[in-house]
Amino acid sequence: MKKMTALIISLLTLAIVGCTTTAPTEYYRSADAPETVYRIGGEYDPNVGWGEVTITINDESVIVERLPAFSNTAELTGDYAGKPVLVQLTKVRTFKSKYLRADVTIDKERAASLTF
Repeated sequence: MKKMTALIISLLTLAIVGCTTTAPTEYYRSADAPETVYRIGGEYDPNVGWGEVTITINDESVIVERLPAFSNTAELTGDYAGKPVLVQLTKVRTFKSKYLRADVTIDKERAASLTF
């Protein structure tokens, strides 16, 4: 009986603790260089501090940042292939759901909007 109780408690703990969320990959072609394709993706890990976001371009980590403690928005910066990358993070809460949106800009052009 004790083993069963311990198993149930362990499963409930795992269900309560959030898991890393991977955003669906988006593709982007620059107006200046349409032959170049950017594969933009990301992960959100709520178990690191107040949460940690990783943004990747063509499988290269461009931004790895922790979220601020008491803010629903954050602006993160990075660099990919000599081009500035800006990510505007927004925590969105509605009546039925909550999620994190990351609007990705590469060299001042909006490239993707990822949802975690």
